[in-house]
Amino acid sequence: INSSLLKGSNISSVTSFKSSGLIFNFISKKISSVDFIFSLKADKSKLTPVIFLKIFLSVVTVTVLSFSVCGHIIIDSEFHSNLNNEFEKSKTENLSLRSALATAVYNQPHNGDISLSDLKKVTSNIKVSTSYGDLQFALRDENYELIGCSDNVVMLDEDRVMSLENESQLTTVYCDSDNYYSVTIVKTTIDGKKLFLENYAKITNVFEQKDRLYSVLQILLPSMTLVIGGMIFIFSKLITDPIKKLSSTEMEFAQGDFSKRVEIKGNDEVSKLSENFNFMADKIEDNIKELKDAVKRQEDFTGNFAHELKTPLTSIIGYSDMLRSKKLSTDEQFIYADYIFKEGIFWSDITSAS
Repeated sequence: INSSLLKGSNISSVTSFKSSGLIFNFISKKISSVDFIFSLKADKSKLTPVIFLKIFLSVVTVTVLSFSVCGHIIIDSEFHSNLNNEFEKSKTENLSLRSALATAVYNQPHNGDISLSDLKKVTSNIKVSTSYGDLQFALRDENYELIGCSDNVVMLDEDRVMSLENESQLTTVYCDSDNYYSVTIVKTTIDGKKLFLENYAKITNVFEQKDRLYSVLQILLPSMTLVIGGMIFIFSKLITDPIKKLSSTEMEFAQGDFSKRVEIKGNDEVSKLSENFNFMADKIEDNIKELKDAVKRQEDFTGNFAHELKTPLTSIIGYSDMLRSKKLSTDEQFIYADYIFKEGIFWSDITSAS
């Protein structure tokens, strides 16, 4: 066996093997880590439409609350607008009533100081016509005792009325068991007598209209919730379905099907995300292929090297066996021992060099 020929044929392969050992280990670790990542179990049946539920519930809740709040604001605004109109009308009617009372007192015969009985008589003769019929009113003295009135009369809070300054006016709402009234009361002086003149107008229809509108709102709110909920359900599905498909493709990719890609439709943010995923998947698939090819090359090299290493090892074993089992001359023993020694030095030098 020619040891120099053995050295010439194997030294480059042995050196390459030793120097590429770290690379082989690195690639093996990379392959192991990638295999670990893509061995994660992903159950598509457990996909929960979290984003869909968030979008659906949040938009429905905001829409229903907005509709409800806006409905209440509109109804309340309409109610107060109608109520203010009734108050302005009541104030205007009070001016007409004061004018009619002053005219009636002027025409009533008296000696400069009209009596309460004359005021009662005057009151009974006063008629103020309005769009809804004759004006209902009452005339009271400075102690808020009734002097005269029309058919119906209401009784306000006496403390609140008595706190009025002279020629001041109060307009408010009075409610009995069945109806609501707008009441305007003014504290005035006629022929030296301090009097309270008040007029009433039935405004039950204003409150009934408000109740009707709230009833309509209570009917419309569930209906609008169903309609809006259905529309939002459709729109939410259109938004979340591409995300769900992307998630499903990611899971299949994670299970090891590196050929999986997302079908791109449109040019929105989700489409851009799908495009980025496909780009990432292409890169990962290429890298996995390169890593596996590198490992395959290293395995082939290791096998070839082991095969080539058997030849010098066989020679060393053969020479050693001859030295041990046969009677050899001193020259033959030296030749065989020298070969074993040189081969040992050769491999020792290769190991040290690597």
